[in-house]
Amino acid sequence: MVQPGAGMLTTRRGFLAGAAALLGAAALPYPAAARGPGDVAWRGLAAKLRGTLLRPGDAGFDPAALPFNLRYASRLPAGIAVCRDAEDVATAVVWARDNALPLVARGGGHSYAGYSTTEGLMISTAGLAAVTFDGAAGQAVIGGGARNGDIYAALATAGHTLTHGRCPTVGAAGFLLGGGIGFNMRLLGVASDRLVSTDLVTASGEIVRASASENPDLFWACRGGGGGNFGINTSFRVETVPAAPRVVFAVRWANPTARLLAAVIASLDAAPRELGSRLSLDRHADEAAATLNLIGQFAGTPGALDDILAPALSAAKPLEMAVTEFDYWTAQKALLDGDGPSPFQERSRFATGALGTDFADAALGWIARWPGAGDGAHLVMFQTGGRINDTRWLACLAVTWSEDDRVEAMGRALAWQSQAYAGLREFAAGGAYQNFTDPELEDWAEAYYGANLPRLRAIKRAVDPDGVFRFAQSIPPA
Repeated sequence: MVQPGAGMLTTRRGFLAGAAALLGAAALPYPAAARGPGDVAWRGLAAKLRGTLLRPGDAGFDPAALPFNLRYASRLPAGIAVCRDAEDVATAVVWARDNALPLVARGGGHSYAGYSTTEGLMISTAGLAAVTFDGAAGQAVIGGGARNGDIYAALATAGHTLTHGRCPTVGAAGFLLGGGIGFNMRLLGVASDRLVSTDLVTASGEIVRASASENPDLFWACRGGGGGNFGINTSFRVETVPAAPRVVFAVRWANPTARLLAAVIASLDAAPRELGSRLSLDRHADEAAATLNLIGQFAGTPGALDDILAPALSAAKPLEMAVTEFDYWTAQKALLDGDGPSPFQERSRFATGALGTDFADAALGWIARWPGAGDGAHLVMFQTGGRINDTRWLACLAVTWSEDDRVEAMGRALAWQSQAYAGLREFAAGGAYQNFTDPELEDWAEAYYGANLPRLRAIKRAVDPDGVFRFAQSIPPA
């Protein structure tokens, strides 16, 4: 999701849709779907919708069913309700309950663990994609089916911004409900910090509004409690700020040493909250050694950025470096992640303490031991702190593959990932990021939600006591 994008920056490797079957449905922890409703019931749903019902074989079904993580592309729904408005969403929820059919919401389809796939009814909010700007209030109203690209276009016209991601196809609902990280987060907080209100359809089919004054517990839960847990969100109102120019930077080092990696991390740790960065150690199958890649933006001057990066640049000469000042939304185009669907697995942890030479040695050692299975291995570090919380980094360990890779080879890559994740845990004692859903995470509830879990479970019990909104890592009602 968050990889170097087009233009002056290099992209993560793209993959073909033929990889869909590799480590697909067999890897999912879901039980087999029960016998579903008959054709008469499906025709009844189609007649009630203002939008469209898609069944297997219909034109448009395959692209609507395709998730971003192709590892889960073989898990297909029995039907897709492409909703036009909140009333359609409510109709679909009630119909699924009445027919005892599992349901799942689909916004952008970017769930890392495939949790926006189902063998039951997929409720697509694609028809609720409008984004409007309320100039008098300085707020954006974002449809529950909008994607990042829709937000970029609307806010660029308005000359405003908020914390947002880099991938234009990510769904706004999942992004906001799980917190929402981006290069503005150290300066402005995560995206959900700016949420004013949200409309959602509950498990009973009721359309409700949650804000600080209406359903305040539910509003609290929607500001980081994760997508798909409490209902299907159909609209969001968020605070924005005027968009100001940014200095965009991209630096690449070949064959990084522990000294270099520690120096880069220390330079970034000392930076003010106006700087947002992403640092990654990357290995690819067609490359003999790792590279160290730093990208980001700075709400300041090029001269001040030079001072911030000086210790890192003095540790080793970069292979490539680019620093350019742009108006805000031109800067975001330079930082875009334009990758399409691919098969992958990512695992995350927050680091709360300083990451020095010991961490750098361990990280480089694990990247060097990658077995070369699949397309690549990546240790990605998103800089946190500032207005977010008391963590310093969000570290994400990823393996990627393509249709040419055998299942046995990917088994070796996943085994390496599991070992490296365990080996680096001593440096990342914080929890995991719920928007980077990790199907291998055993302590997922505590890791995602920490001390907030009891209150989240109580809210889940109040709004969805029967667990209508349920998936492998959904918040349990009890």
